[in-house]
Amino acid sequence: MKRLFKLSLFLTLLILGFISNAQNLTIDQVISLRTKSLVYVEEYLAARNWELLSAKDQTRTNFGEIIYSYHRKGLDYKANAFLTFLSHTDYPNSGRVMFQFSNLSKNSLFINRLKMLGFKLADSGIKDGSITKIYKNKTLAIVSTTSIIEDEVSSSSINSYKFYLFDLIDFEINYQEKFL
Repeated sequence: MKRLFKLSLFLTLLILGFISNAQNLTIDQVISLRTKSLVYVEEYLAARNWELLSAKDQTRTNFGEIIYSYHRKGLDYKANAFLTFLSHTDYPNSGRVMFQFSNLSKNSLFINRLKMLGFKLADSGIKDGSITKIYKNKTLAIVSTTSIIEDEVSSSSINSYKFYLFDLIDFEINYQEKFL
């Protein structure tokens, strides 16, 4: 009986751990969101307890934009993670995603997973105080940046990790020079 209790307690804790961790996103999930509709992305993130932070209308020349935060603290702009999704109805497969967080081990997981998915490091450098690495496969470009965010009020700083996801052609035409 004691053994059964221990097993059920272990399984309960394991399931709770998966549920609480599942609310955040993996690099595979972020990659899959890039080609989805704005409505799909909104519903997907809302179902995982992400909160809408801001939204901008699509125009003829500009992509529509939604920004979500995960575990935002109060009314300020501090959160565990941010996701920005840009889309345009005229370019349904050219969604752009930016995912930002401050967890070093999550950054390592993302980089290792990109390599497992066949992404190759195409370029790297330092620009505007950020270490920038560009990974590419046959269809996507993913830019990884590491920078320091300083809080002048508390005199503290944290590392910020950002992953920008682009269609490869969109990146090479519109963004490659901006990152390096």
